[in-house]
Amino acid sequence: MQPQPLPIKVLHLINGEYYAGAERVQDLLAINLPAHGYEVSFACLKPIAFPEARKCQEAPLFRLPMRSAIDLRVTKDLIRLIKEQRFALIHTHYSRSNLLGGLASLITGIPLVQHIHGVIGFDSGTIIKKYLNVLIERLAMIQARKIIVVSHHLRSTITAQTAFQHKLKVIHNGVPINPILPARSLNQKNPIIGTVAFWRPGKGLEELIRALHRLTVTGQRFMLLVVGGFITPQYETKIKAIAKDLGIANQIRWLGATSTVNSYLREMDLFVLPSLSEGLPMVILEAMAAGVPVVATDVGGISEAVRHKVDGVLVPAKDHEALAWAIQKLLNAPPLWAEYRVSSHVRQTALFSDQHMTSEVAAVYSQLLRLKNHGDANR
Repeated sequence: MQPQPLPIKVLHLINGEYYAGAERVQDLLAINLPAHGYEVSFACLKPIAFPEARKCQEAPLFRLPMRSAIDLRVTKDLIRLIKEQRFALIHTHYSRSNLLGGLASLITGIPLVQHIHGVIGFDSGTIIKKYLNVLIERLAMIQARKIIVVSHHLRSTITAQTAFQHKLKVIHNGVPINPILPARSLNQKNPIIGTVAFWRPGKGLEELIRALHRLTVTGQRFMLLVVGGFITPQYETKIKAIAKDLGIANQIRWLGATSTVNSYLREMDLFVLPSLSEGLPMVILEAMAAGVPVVATDVGGISEAVRHKVDGVLVPAKDHEALAWAIQKLLNAPPLWAEYRVSSHVRQTALFSDQHMTSEVAAVYSQLLRLKNHGDANR
């Protein structure tokens, strides 16, 4: 019997401050890549939520805390780690990791894969911080051998702004499938509307609250479940004040951050995401997998997953009247609601599974390593 080849070691260089959509992508890749011959380790530059929240606890995790977004003092430690652990690839996510990963790749010669999860610089805070993040992303693109983007929309945005289109590879996000669609019916008497995100201004929660206020004027009954933490206590206070001022605070349950989104999805009759900008939201795919019909804004790559009036309903961003209309229409159309939940479940299973995402990422790794080994052999 021939011995099994050793797995190829890949370092995912991540922020680690939160456990939201991008972090769930990183976690699922760590879980699934070993089946393709790759062993994932994490290096956290801001190790706060991710180390404890991740599902793949068996993946090695190294803490390399940065004091600021441009703190380069940990570069030496990162390079030492890469050499000691003999990583064959570096895979970065977001600006901090792109900055350090690009430098480490340049110095060590280890190929760099850059993963872009959303519009670069959007919702980055101050104008200075926004442009700094954009600059870091652009510099990392120079060093990257391959740039993974999560939607065709994101690819077109980057292609219009840079000269790196030859490096871009679209790999849609994916989530675990539910082989059997759970049986359920629409609760028209007391429907539960749900929304899930890491809440910050770009997620559009204000628009959803205004839309639901319009529904109360028509006599529509509902309960809203808001799942996810807020970026700051001040923003949380602002949002809850809007709900109180509009008189719908008693129709909202604030459920906070969770790593078990599916347990809440099972309670929902309708999933709504009112974002102003997106890459390809994991939670949309999780709702589809759970058979929860989706109403969302038509931004980013959402329409690549949810086909308008086939798998759900899409509306323009920042239009709470259109959002209210779409929600009310689905809550009062059980046959359409049932049609959308079946269609979206089938679509997620076929095209947006975690296994499909992982196999595509593994193929990128294999291509880069073949090219590197070919180049080394010709030296």
